[in-house]
Amino acid sequence: LEANFVKIAVNVMRRPGSGENVLPEVLRGWFGQDAGRPGTRQLVEFSQRGEKWSLAPAGHGRETS
Repeated sequence: LEANFVKIAVNVMRRPGSGENVLPEVLRGWFGQDAGRPGTRQLVEFSQRGEKWSLAPAGHGRETS
């Protein structure tokens, strides 16, 4: 997948050659149906190998005040 970075976040992920944003699908696959909903917090770890970056789920839960 290819990811678009905007300031401090990834806001779009696409399969090469496609215009469809699959980020919601990826996040729900990693974190379940509540991914991205208010009051939740999902963490993703970025790692670099050579010239390529990998993303993987690193944790999730409820936000605390």
